[in-house]
Amino acid sequence: MKTSSKDITAAMSVTLLSALWICFLPGRYSTIPYVLAMFLIPGYMLVTAVYPLKDDLSPVKRTISSFAVAALIAGIFFMASGQKIMGAYPKNAFLIMVVLTIILALVTALERYRHSRSLTKDKSHVLKGAHPKKSFEDQEKNPSKTRGGKKAFTDLALMTVITVLCAVFVLTPKLNHTFIRTILGLLLILFVPGYSLIAALFPRKDDLDGIERAALSFGLSVAVTPLIGLALNYTPWGIRLTPILISLSAFTIIMVFLAFLRRMRLPSDERFSVPFGSFTREIKKDFKGESRTNKILSVVLIATIVLAIATTAYIVIKPKQGEKFTEFYILGPNGKAADYPTNITAGKTGSVIIGVVNHEYKPVNYEVVVKLNGTVLKTQNITLNNTQTLEVPYNFTASGTGKKEMEFLLYKLPDQSNAYRSLHLWINIS
Repeated sequence: MKTSSKDITAAMSVTLLSALWICFLPGRYSTIPYVLAMFLIPGYMLVTAVYPLKDDLSPVKRTISSFAVAALIAGIFFMASGQKIMGAYPKNAFLIMVVLTIILALVTALERYRHSRSLTKDKSHVLKGAHPKKSFEDQEKNPSKTRGGKKAFTDLALMTVITVLCAVFVLTPKLNHTFIRTILGLLLILFVPGYSLIAALFPRKDDLDGIERAALSFGLSVAVTPLIGLALNYTPWGIRLTPILISLSAFTIIMVFLAFLRRMRLPSDERFSVPFGSFTREIKKDFKGESRTNKILSVVLIATIVLAIATTAYIVIKPKQGEKFTEFYILGPNGKAADYPTNITAGKTGSVIIGVVNHEYKPVNYEVVVKLNGTVLKTQNITLNNTQTLEVPYNFTASGTGKKEMEFLLYKLPDQSNAYRSLHLWINIS
């Protein structure tokens, strides 16, 4: 069994060159790098991740399968772009495929490295007097022994990589507006914590079968994430993006570390590992020994999991638009809806905070106008993206005496004749 990684190196090189092409030579035959890095390379790497060894598939079958998977990816991509699911879809899809290629290359490289180590150990046994035919026959009949060695931690490494990538794409300003952030965020919320917890609780391969692990991973993730949010609600940090990200990442890393330690304490042939290179063989093996009823229930369970994931992803990626409106408010100098400067001495300075929040589901240009008894004191033009908030401190000096009306008007441009929102503050000047 060949374990050369020249094809992985070539695929990564082409992906990197395509990325450089898109970044530095936009518009110049850009179809070539898009086709390579979005369809052909991911198609080949997905087939290679499932069948990592040369003997798993013949060159003809590998080529046909790669083009078939590439065509499937292209079909999904065009369906998503037609439904406007991916926003600026070429750029977002390109970044998704680059990350997918890197992950698949890592998985394939680890699988091949594991097999090469197992072959090296078998050859050393042969040199020491072990029967060569028996050694290789055992490996073919029971590949779990090969996967159960000290290098059988690919799934834990993958959980760690996904967690780190999610943190990078959430916390990096130029990356947190890409589509990849949504995908990694869904994985970190819906799968990774539960899988890491299951891996720590059940380190043996016979504890649970693959379908049970997958189902429990999603179920426990849905249970763990709200519990972490509930705990954060009673801390000074509260339920905000960064504390939730840090808490979920820390929980995942701790569970991965515990799973690693528990697997290391087990004999090699008892450790659980994900058969990335032999999914089809393992699935056939799991189904072969089951009754017809269990097979039907397993298929229904798998279909339910896939449907639940697809529905959740669709709702998150393409949420239903609610009512379109803009929040417009004023706060006191301390940032609260209190302590407004309603009584002030002439010549003294009063302070308020003017707040605007865009819920129009699109970027909007606004104009803020402040008037005192009909006299314009301030005008300011602002542009806000959807869900963006802007709070502007405004200081004014009281003049004259008596009761005066201060108006805060918000215009949604280009309409400058009709105020979109208006607020009033009565001030007693003495």
